[in-house]
Amino acid sequence: MNHVPEPHRLRNTLITISAFVCVAVVLAMMIKLPESVSGSCLIDPGQHWTLSELRPGSYKTVTDDLLAGEMRHYRVYQFDRPSFVDFSLAAGSGREGMVSAGEVLAIANSTSLSIELIERQADLAEALSELEILQAGSKTAVLKHAELSIKSAQAELAAYLVQYDRQKNLHKQEVLSSEDWEAFESRLDILTLDVQLAQAKLDELSTGDTPEKIERSLVNITSMERELAAVQEMIDALEIRTPISGRLSLQERSGSLLSVSNSDTMIARILIAQGHAQKPVVGQPLQIVVPGYSNENFIGEVLRIDPQITLTGAGPFITVYGILDNSDGRLVSGMMGRAKILGQTTSLWDQFKKECSTVIRQEIWPR
Repeated sequence: MNHVPEPHRLRNTLITISAFVCVAVVLAMMIKLPESVSGSCLIDPGQHWTLSELRPGSYKTVTDDLLAGEMRHYRVYQFDRPSFVDFSLAAGSGREGMVSAGEVLAIANSTSLSIELIERQADLAEALSELEILQAGSKTAVLKHAELSIKSAQAELAAYLVQYDRQKNLHKQEVLSSEDWEAFESRLDILTLDVQLAQAKLDELSTGDTPEKIERSLVNITSMERELAAVQEMIDALEIRTPISGRLSLQERSGSLLSVSNSDTMIARILIAQGHAQKPVVGQPLQIVVPGYSNENFIGEVLRIDPQITLTGAGPFITVYGILDNSDGRLVSGMMGRAKILGQTTSLWDQFKKECSTVIRQEIWPR
């Protein structure tokens, strides 16, 4: 009897398999879980400001604002090659610790800027002095000379009038020819004009220079003041201040002299395979597991999505930026982990069908 085959063995096997499949499908339709997509991530501070040396005599400051997704506070300090640049840390910034926005971290001194400032100040002082002379008029000695010139011209005119009257009578008596009389009249006109010119010169010296010259002097002074303000602004900018609050680090990386990281809020840069690029949505919650904190998930949400493709050895990826609260300071810049982005809650059956449909469209039967 042991060798008698079991009747309908194949049918019973198929029925058993079908029953298991039906139970699995029913359970998959009943069990609901959030749709998710995961990827490796790198954790960076929300804002990171650095002061670095590009080359001797050239420094750069910039803030990498991952919260806003932009580069801010970019400035390059370029000194002339003949200039002697003295770069030093400000008092209190020679140690690592917390700093506030606007705090002076370093001071640079440039000999070329210092010399240019002195020259601009001297030129402006000279121009102001010249304007004062123009507006106040000439000195007493010059005015005295002009007054004497008027008296001399008036005396010469008075002496000539005596001779002029005598010659006039001779001309009426027809003793003096018309040609000689015209010469006497011309001489009278010249002497009268000399008196008027001397008086005009005195008026000019008494009331200041001409309005045109004063106007030109004012325009020149305004231009000098702007140039001086520009040089002063450059010198003031040599006090290098941090535009953000955070933790100060010294010589964090090669070429970096100072850096400030605002780590109260951290940004997770998550690489998601291109095939799942349509799944992440801004505002979705995410969970991050970091080595060393394996028993704890750090909770955040999707901040923005960069659709630009990043090619790696494992294939093309997009970058998803997630925001994390780090008020307790446990997350540190440069940490790596694994992130899971959670979508809407659906049944396992719907998720299975969606995955199968995606595989068929992208891998098996692409359009």
